[in-house]
Amino acid sequence: MKQRFYNLSNDYLFKAVFRNFSLLKQMIFDIYEFDLLGYTFHNPKIQGENKNLSNGEYDLLLTNGNEYVILEMQNSKYGNFINRSEIYRSMIISKDWQKGDVNYNHVKFVKLFWLLNYKYYEKDFLKYQMREEITHDRFGDKNEIWIFNIRSFHQRELLNKYKILFQAKKPKEIEALVNDKVVGNIAKIILRYNADLSEYQEMMRSEFMQWTHEDDLKLMKEVSYREGVEIGEEKGKKLGILKTAFSMLQEGMDISIIKKVTGLTEKEILNSKNCI
Repeated sequence: MKQRFYNLSNDYLFKAVFRNFSLLKQMIFDIYEFDLLGYTFHNPKIQGENKNLSNGEYDLLLTNGNEYVILEMQNSKYGNFINRSEIYRSMIISKDWQKGDVNYNHVKFVKLFWLLNYKYYEKDFLKYQMREEITHDRFGDKNEIWIFNIRSFHQRELLNKYKILFQAKKPKEIEALVNDKVVGNIAKIILRYNADLSEYQEMMRSEFMQWTHEDDLKLMKEVSYREGVEIGEEKGKKLGILKTAFSMLQEGMDISIIKKVTGLTEKEILNSKNCI
């Protein structure tokens, strides 16, 4: 069975690699030239057993007690990119505000690091701050948005090595970096997760669940107009899972693996092509 090779663009693998704080710290410094010295993961659940490293809102959230750092990876060009940036920062600020603080003295600094893995900006790095239009004086000093486009061509050799980690399609591309002093440990983890069946299933599940979620949203909107929101949601979810199963069958994956990922019966999996 030919397996797809997953790189750091896979959401599960991205979070699994950078739950290692030393690797995360090195990556942030190499790409953004920002030192995470003194920072820790904000949500205690991201330590230990939680492999997804997610608090339900952000890819990675850190704090040093005085300010927050949000790290978000985005693989697709969505029109809501700017709005999402505002929402992410606003969520932190609103949660950090303490009831009764009429002067808003408890609002902490928020740095939002975007790691874009698609062609969007001509420049590979951008930094945004709120400034007054004429004088260019900063309007407040609590927020910054740092954007790095991994897809761009980079003059620094090190950045192009990170580019390979996010775009490699074959193991040999990653194997060539195993002995690298900076990204070698990341390369080793990527290869290990692709070789581990249980971890491979989690990466595969993450990939397909992201695909079906987008597909479900479109389908549920269409169906809900005809049959009501509740019926639309139920049918959309079921059809999304069947599409996932059919796609996995086309890739030659074992039915036992498909059953674990989708929760469908063998009969439903074999008949999935009739439902597309």
